[in-house]
Amino acid sequence: MSMLTEIFRVRGMLALAGALAGLSLWLLAEVLPDVTENDRLVLALSAFCVGTFTIFLAITGPLPSRKAAPAAAVIGLVLAVLAYTASLRFDAVQPFIETLHPIFALALCIALPIPFLVAGLSPGGGWLDYPKLFDAAWNTVVRTIASLRFLGAVWGVIALSVALLGLVGIEIIEDLLDIEPVPYLLSGLVLGLGIGVADELTEYVSPKLILRLLRLLVPVVLVGTLIFLVTLPFRGVSGLFGTLSVAATLIAMA
Repeated sequence: MSMLTEIFRVRGMLALAGALAGLSLWLLAEVLPDVTENDRLVLALSAFCVGTFTIFLAITGPLPSRKAAPAAAVIGLVLAVLAYTASLRFDAVQPFIETLHPIFALALCIALPIPFLVAGLSPGGGWLDYPKLFDAAWNTVVRTIASLRFLGAVWGVIALSVALLGLVGIEIIEDLLDIEPVPYLLSGLVLGLGIGVADELTEYVSPKLILRLLRLLVPVVLVGTLIFLVTLPFRGVSGLFGTLSVAATLIAMA
């Protein structure tokens, strides 16, 4: 397998995992509560999905997926059991969540194992290998920040595209985003793709990383701008210019 093929394979796998994570979040937040009244079951499934997908996305790349998936699933299962049993201290799940303790505990239980998994499951590594632990922790932070910024940039481009195409009466992007799972799926897919791209560069905080992520936005910006330019002569220019919002939209897209 060539290096280029491997790069696109990892990108696609992480993008798919991110999309599945987004779909799972939508099901847990919007669908499952209407299907069952067992709040503790919903809580346990939420802890499992959040833990499993977050850890899988965080350690895939430094680790091959065949090692990352079982490790993430085991920790997700442990988190589900812990969340379920901890909620039994309360009469209902809502007061348990409102204490905010489970949220902070879940975040810690997800974040802490990540560097140990990467260091321990890497070839020639070890659970107590401090240099590998530090590198794993730092790379995880950098990849997370870069992918979140990429996600924000993508949603910024989408918002600008909606505003730009709205000037000529095209609302196809808004119509797509109104489909309930789409924002969740899109956010997860973009986040996974950003993590995959970030993992390709070994430099810690390199301008090449940001430029490579922004390069992925060029086709989206180009398509939105071309549709606007093609449609503009048929819609006319009256009312498009002379207002700050329109000018700001065009400048931002450029």
